[in-house]
Amino acid sequence: MRSAVWRAAAAAVVAFGLDFASKRIVERALRPGETVPLLPGVFDLTFVRNSGAAFSLLQGHAALLVVVTFAVFALFAAYWKELAALGGAAQAGAGLVLGGAMGNLVDRLRYGEVIDFLHLHHWPVFNVADTCVVTGGLLVAWAVYRGPAAGEGRHET
Repeated sequence: MRSAVWRAAAAAVVAFGLDFASKRIVERALRPGETVPLLPGVFDLTFVRNSGAAFSLLQGHAALLVVVTFAVFALFAAYWKELAALGGAAQAGAGLVLGGAMGNLVDRLRYGEVIDFLHLHHWPVFNVADTCVVTGGLLVAWAVYRGPAAGEGRHET
């Protein structure tokens, strides 16, 4: 169980750290609304502030999004043993979701909105935290579908 906690904690720290650092770099390097093409016509860095959730849903409802974030934290805590029993993918996925959620939560508490900057054309602008939440959620879903990992989960005493 300790290794499960460490695996999730490591993923959360990495996700949060990458998100936090990338947003601070964007804040220092770009002005809101500024775009820097990286792959012209495909991928840009575009500094936007998003007061909503993914795809700019729930604009202006930062307080609700903070409550939802804490609800996600509570769900992961309530189901931690079940997630841990699903193996490394679920543990790392849980850490990515928690670290990403924490990254966006920090922005919402500091600014009342989230800093987004990754812009794939024909897709809404997003950030590292969003990527971690989606990737982590997919890992958890895959682990739930797959079931308990061999050699992990139940332990005879």
